[in-house]
Amino acid sequence: MENSSPHLSRLELTESSAPPPWDTNEQGFATILTVLVVIAILAIAVASGYMAFRNSFSASQRQLTWNGQAINIAESGLLEALSWFRTQPVQPVTRFDPGDDHKGIVREFSISQSHHYCGRYEVTPNAVRDISALRRRSRGQDGLVWEIQSIGLLYRCMTPDSPYIHNESTLVHRVVLSSEIQRLQLKLPGHAAVISQKADAITVGAGARIDGGEGSALSFPLNTGSPTLSPRAVILGAPSSRLDPVYAKQRPITALDVFGISSKEYKEIADFAVPDAAQLTLPPNDLSMSYIDGDAVFDRNHPLVGKGILFVDGSLTIEANSSSSFFGLIYVTQSYTQYAPSQISGSIIAGGSVLIEGSFDLAEVTFNSDILSIILRYLGQYRFTRPQLKAQS
Repeated sequence: MENSSPHLSRLELTESSAPPPWDTNEQGFATILTVLVVIAILAIAVASGYMAFRNSFSASQRQLTWNGQAINIAESGLLEALSWFRTQPVQPVTRFDPGDDHKGIVREFSISQSHHYCGRYEVTPNAVRDISALRRRSRGQDGLVWEIQSIGLLYRCMTPDSPYIHNESTLVHRVVLSSEIQRLQLKLPGHAAVISQKADAITVGAGARIDGGEGSALSFPLNTGSPTLSPRAVILGAPSSRLDPVYAKQRPITALDVFGISSKEYKEIADFAVPDAAQLTLPPNDLSMSYIDGDAVFDRNHPLVGKGILFVDGSLTIEANSSSSFFGLIYVTQSYTQYAPSQISGSIIAGGSVLIEGSFDLAEVTFNSDILSIILRYLGQYRFTRPQLKAQS
């Protein structure tokens, strides 16, 4: 027994000191648990990032909405100011003083009762100034061009009729818009049916009828030759003279001379501005300002029919058999050509050559000061001549 005891002790010692086998089930569970923890951490990070993005996006959306509402409010102030200028009995307006309190135009109104939002616009006398001299278009007259600033406020209100209280807690958004308005100065170089840069550039052929009415048939600068007149043309004017050579300017007649604004500014305020005549369809019963950027041709398939002012930055041709009929002022920077049957009542100003000719039918041009006066009264009203500029918010 003494010999067996040492062997037994060594065996027991060997078995007790060996590391226990690793449980494979426990290893798999730990791996799965680690993966789940990583997924949970990633999910929390993604959710936090999404929430931050959504909150930022929502805040941006609110800012855009508030900014848009404030702009609309300020635009309403500009429109009311324009309406005030247009409705004054004495034109042009030389003083901006709406209301008896001399505070200008101030309006407050409810926008959203559920969200307790109200709006307010302010057009004060200090924010409106006569800039006719600055634009160098006054021709010695004030009140032709005005700069207008309108403040648009979006603010919180407890009730729809809550007055605006100026503090940071109630103000949601503020925008200042600035624009300019101007009256058109319709000033003809001569009171005549046809006004040309040169007398020798005018040809009145057979079948044409030019009636100067209370004015003259033709007007042109002095010392520019003589027009070509067919003996079969009918030319009528004032009893004293059929021709009116009193317009002495030798330089081109510009848009600034006639309208008081440049051709670019006219294009900006025109009711219709198109690149060619094929895209121009005028309302037959309404006065309108139209602009064609380039040469224009009207024919039987697309005649010139309308009322108002037609500005052609190029040459204008009214083809034969078009049956065109226009009442108002036609201003052409280059040549003007008109065939029969056609009728223009008002006045024509051409920067280049003029050819008016009929055949079995008449090509008629009649000077009509009454129509031109109506055009000046309605189309010569104050209009926005520059885009609205956002000054600050």
